[in-house]
Amino acid sequence: MHHKSNIQTILAIAAAFSIVLTGCGAAKSSTSAARSIAAPAEIAASPQMEYGALADAAMSAESAAQDNGAMKLQSTAESAPAAPSERKIVKRSELSLETKEFDTALSKLVQLVESAGGYVEGQSTNGRSLNNRDTYYSRSAEIRARIPADKLDEVTSSVGELCNIVSRNDSTDDITDTYYDSQAHLDVLKVQEERLLDILGKAEKLEDVVTLEKALSDVRYQIESLTASLKRMDSQVTYSYLNLYLQEVGEYNQPVNTPKSFADRLSATFSRSISHVTNSVQGVVLFVVEVIPALLFWGIVIAVILLILYKGMAGISARRNRKLGNAMDNPAAEPLSKDEETK
Repeated sequence: MHHKSNIQTILAIAAAFSIVLTGCGAAKSSTSAARSIAAPAEIAASPQMEYGALADAAMSAESAAQDNGAMKLQSTAESAPAAPSERKIVKRSELSLETKEFDTALSKLVQLVESAGGYVEGQSTNGRSLNNRDTYYSRSAEIRARIPADKLDEVTSSVGELCNIVSRNDSTDDITDTYYDSQAHLDVLKVQEERLLDILGKAEKLEDVVTLEKALSDVRYQIESLTASLKRMDSQVTYSYLNLYLQEVGEYNQPVNTPKSFADRLSATFSRSISHVTNSVQGVVLFVVEVIPALLFWGIVIAVILLILYKGMAGISARRNRKLGNAMDNPAAEPLSKDEETK
């Protein structure tokens, strides 16, 4: 009798684990399929059953659950796709923008996002040195925002009124199947949690309680993970992604039309040559303006050095001439030595 009691306990725990394994194998089944797993709870609650009856009941319960899950998966695969209003679509838009008024445009873009009910996830700006505030640098900024899905088109259209749109990239991601599969799996896990709680309430031995609590902890972890995943997908569907890349420019990029006739090509070539000449002249003027202060500084330094050298040489020459004149006026004087002549 003691041997039978141990076998019954082992089968009860095995039946509890079959609930968890059946739920993982039938991740895409619905709640109705999951409720067929109630048989293991009845097995655990019937300690007077014989060994053969327990084994047959456990196997039939697991087989029934798997068959119901398979039938549900097949019916789901053969059913018509969800209606457009029920589909889960994630929208993304990326826009490259130009502006001549960087600070104003950046501020208005943030205001546009917030006025539409969205929010800025992240923002970065670069291009200006903090130590050179008076020097011009071309600045750029990136805005990563989330916009209500029904307001995305309205916001992107308004962006074109604030800045010059250089490029735009729109994309969508259909997560309908993933979403409803996760929802079905979550329903199955919740039913499994209820069954495990029922079995746990009828367990008497400590080792059975520990084993069942571990199985219950695993199921609850999966429930929490799937719940968080579903909330994240709901957020992605409700709030679309909008990335804005803003560049400060002196002049907006203009579209170039391909010349059709020879006269058009000649005119375009002449315009380009005039533009090259203008740019080269401007470059020379800017270069001269940039290097003039340095040239003036070094010119003054070199002039001072040359002046000092010139005065030094003139003084040496004057002293030598005076000594030579004194020697010629007084022939009786001793002749100058080589060192004195040098001086």
